[in-house]
Amino acid sequence: MVVDTTMIHDPAGAYSSLSVVDAWRAMTHLDPPAPGVSQTIQCRGLDNALEIAEQGIFDRGAGDRRIVPSAGAIFPYSLLALVESKSPGAPLREWSLFRLGDSAEQLRRIAIPSDQLTTLAQELNTESPSDSICHLILVQRPWLSMRKYGPRGYLYASLDAAHASVSLLGTALSHGRESFIQLASASRIVRNFVSSNFPYHEFHSAVSFRTSHLFDEPGSFRLEYPRTVRDCRGDYEKIPWENIVEPLMGTTSRGAITPKRLVEVAACPKNPGLMSVWTDLSRRRHSARSFTGEPIPGESLGDLLAVMATALPVDIPNSMQEHPLVSVSLLLVDKTSCELDVPSVRTQFVPDGTGTEHFVRACMGQRHVGAAKAFLLFHANTNQLLGTGGDGHNIREALFRSGAAAHLAYLGAAQNHLGIFTIGGFVQTIWKDLAALPATEELLCLMAIGVEQSETRTRADRELRADAHGEA
Repeated sequence: MVVDTTMIHDPAGAYSSLSVVDAWRAMTHLDPPAPGVSQTIQCRGLDNALEIAEQGIFDRGAGDRRIVPSAGAIFPYSLLALVESKSPGAPLREWSLFRLGDSAEQLRRIAIPSDQLTTLAQELNTESPSDSICHLILVQRPWLSMRKYGPRGYLYASLDAAHASVSLLGTALSHGRESFIQLASASRIVRNFVSSNFPYHEFHSAVSFRTSHLFDEPGSFRLEYPRTVRDCRGDYEKIPWENIVEPLMGTTSRGAITPKRLVEVAACPKNPGLMSVWTDLSRRRHSARSFTGEPIPGESLGDLLAVMATALPVDIPNSMQEHPLVSVSLLLVDKTSCELDVPSVRTQFVPDGTGTEHFVRACMGQRHVGAAKAFLLFHANTNQLLGTGGDGHNIREALFRSGAAAHLAYLGAAQNHLGIFTIGGFVQTIWKDLAALPATEELLCLMAIGVEQSETRTRADRELRADAHGEA
């Protein structure tokens, strides 16, 4: 993928004014880390948060890969835990914020004034005021994806964060905890908190869950100090943030926190309760590397789609009436690949004469796409998505719905022994023609499905980790 940077705005001319000496120092000089400081406190729910985070994001599944997918294995987000805490033996309680990592050694308490954290907790506790609730907060850092994939990296970062949010929710629910996703909580107060303490990060969502009234055992936690914009070297994050992220950032209308479908597909009565097998399916979930080209059993594909009908508790509106925000289309490669009748999924066969090379070209040269037998397309009406009809845009909610439903599709594939992966580098115009979508639709996410050939074969887009799709 060749990234066009001609429209990137550099108002200060920061990249043309460095001398050799300045450029050398910018490249080689690092500030020493702050001295290590630890504090001993008691927390309520931190142990639960760590367990859910480990099993929901950081755990390893099939092929020793993380149980959540991420374009380029970048994982462009941070996971924070907001929990109640107190000094041992003291009656006074306050809120503490922790940064979580994939090992206990990476756990850090972030040194943020207690009044800020109290305000943040009040914003997140609006729907469920309780002194026994914890929040796992996802803040995405789009730059991590954009430095590899250019402007398209913001799309990938948003979908990746949706995968992580749903995986955390399902893990918490499977543990029997009352849990829900807060996506619409991106109020001005929450956004200002994130921007003040985590420059060039964006609040994505919070997975909130109830915990015990009892406090954990006292623990000693190292402190991490918030970064400022001055800590971010140069304008490497500022320029893509101002040119891509800020114009596309938006709020989400708040709805009741009730279980609701993310996209409209027909429910299958044979589909078992997903939460009872969530952990097992998450560990089996992986992105397929190649397909055999064999036909897909129609029953298996129907059951996969049924898993996507799982209703999840989230605070977005229930938009499944006449005009759903995100629609799903199923594109079948040939009429012998499977027999399927799912009334609420728009089904289309690819045009006669469409060969393997056509699919490869439509995916920026990713040859492992060629043997897929079905494709899932998540798409939205342009006016409804971008707000070109005069209303505010719905990009944030649409990408969440697409990424969250795609995560359910991964679990459905694991449950039905099908191969599946998300295609990042898709050419929108070609796929809209293949699926006979009108020009008024925007393609948000594309997934390929087939009978998997091998889990050990190298995927065509992973030969060099630094390369983006189609780069020479």
